Amino acid sequence: MLILLPNPQPQNDRLAALFVARGAAVVQLPLHHITPPPDDGAALHEFIETVELYDWIIVTSAHSARVVVDHLRWRVRQVGPLSFAAVGQCTADILIAADLTVALIGDSGGAALVDSLLTARSRPSQIAVLRASAGHDDWHDALRSAGVRVTAIDTHALLPSAIDGAAWCDEHAQKKIDALIFTAPSAVIQFAKLFPAWTAEKIFSAARCVAIGHTTAEAIEQVMHVTPTIAATPCYEALVECVIP
Repeated sequence: MLILLPNPQPQNDRLAALFVARGAAVVQLPLHHITPPPDDGAALHEFIETVELYDWIIVTSAHSARVVVDHLRWRVRQVGPLSFAAVGQCTADILIAADLTVALIGDSGGAALVDSLLTARSRPSQIAVLRASAGHDDWHDALRSAGVRVTAIDTHALLPSAIDGAAWCDEHAQKKIDALIFTAPSAVIQFAKLFPAWTAEKIFSAARCVAIGHTTAEAIEQVMHVTPTIAATPCYEALVECVIP
């Protein structure tokens, strides 16, 4: 079985190792690379100094979680426990491993997390959202409409990799890709830009699309017009399990 991983590093390396351990062959095609945010972390450092003002801190991705661990763990020791919410189990696991308390996990994406926050016994008044630069704001608007003050803080940026999709397809035309594994909507969008339908037909027509969670699955349906398989839980191990039981 041949698996294509179009997700940014370092996520791809960990996911690739899990597939290889199950006997699969892996082609890594990271469509983005991670860089510091456009403000070079100025908003992040300001947030760290005032972190105790927020009722909840929503962490939207595994990389944002790593930034939190690197920059915020020492501050928690000063101000006491903070209320973290994580989008996805992978994100939560990174925070938990650093002894940060994750009180809510949005297994079905950010929208589900918003529903949980707005129906909580004590509705928050101020929330920080740690995310990639230019991340989607749809569910932030839902919070704002409910009267919650939302501060979006960029922890990193995702820049498209310099890849020629047509040339890549020509190079790999003899390979049969069995599954495309997506861990974020940004990878789906960049994949569709890089491989238009007429180009992708050469090599991906028989490939099964697999999404880590519902938000990524929605992006696949909207952008690629196919119905993906969704991992039972939004973590790398479940992704592997649904491809190679």
